[in-house]
Amino acid sequence: MAPKNESCCDAECGFPTPLDAMKNGPREKLVYVPCIQPSNDKPDYLATIDVDPKSDTYSKSCCEAECGFPTPLDAMKNGPREKLVYVPCIQPSNDKPDYLATIDVDPKSDTYSKVIHRLPMKYAGDEVHHTGWNACSSCYGVAGAARNKLIMPCLLSDRVYIVDTGTDPRTPTIHKIVEPEEFVGKTGRRTPHTSHCLSSGEIMISTMGDENGNGKGSFVLLDGNTFEVK
Repeated sequence: MAPKNESCCDAECGFPTPLDAMKNGPREKLVYVPCIQPSNDKPDYLATIDVDPKSDTYSKSCCEAECGFPTPLDAMKNGPREKLVYVPCIQPSNDKPDYLATIDVDPKSDTYSKVIHRLPMKYAGDEVHHTGWNACSSCYGVAGAARNKLIMPCLLSDRVYIVDTGTDPRTPTIHKIVEPEEFVGKTGRRTPHTSHCLSSGEIMISTMGDENGNGKGSFVLLDGNTFEVK
């Protein structure tokens, strides 16, 4: 019989708690990432990524700095502290537009913990909901990807605002607006809810209804470069 609290799992299969794994677990040296093809004419594949900083083949793509990290633990240990936070602010009435607040969260800054910029949306009554990035850790290892656009779906208006946070992070601007005529007209879907960045480079937005008023959930894809509805 194995001694109490000792088993093969202690060393080989895991740890008793997530906190114990974070504190005492070895750093992963390889990450296996399922890569899904956006079309059906090519097979999916499993990518093996070297995440050992001491290795000659350690990944050096832009995604390490701009788009994400191979694992949440790697992000916690090696990721830089965020210096800005973007917060959607929803107006309680429909006579004023929602806005995106930029908050300085750099402790070394003179404007630490203050709202340093407000970007109003173009229209009133949008109700901006769950925002997301155009690129994130889903694209880890993809050359050329950069986290520089904030995707802002709107529940009430069926709009999607694309906000440029890359040109001037402290003063973001509206890059493009996907109007409801395009969003609903091309897809028949309404009430965009949450934005997700995909490893294919596309942006997936979950929806809560259709053009006939039914509560039918679905998904809509945007092109990751042009932000046109597919």
